[in-house]
Amino acid sequence: MLHGLIPVVMRDAGFNKLGEHAIYLDEFSIEYVNKILSNLSASDPAALDVLMQKVLLFASQNFTPEAYEKKLKSIFLEIL
Repeated sequence: MLHGLIPVVMRDAGFNKLGEHAIYLDEFSIEYVNKILSNLSASDPAALDVLMQKVLLFASQNFTPEAYEKKLKSIFLEIL
């Protein structure tokens, strides 16, 4: 995600905190996944670029060493 990749993941598989920053799959059949990926590849590039920018911003705010340190520090302060 820190490189702008849009996650395509199974719904309720532990990625729910990504919210609107991911494409969620409802099933894992080959036909379904193929349909979703085909639809994504046919999507408007401008719309995908907007989603990519949102994903990149979300990842840079949540999945960096600095963000981890900040969250960990907050947890320790709350415990103490």
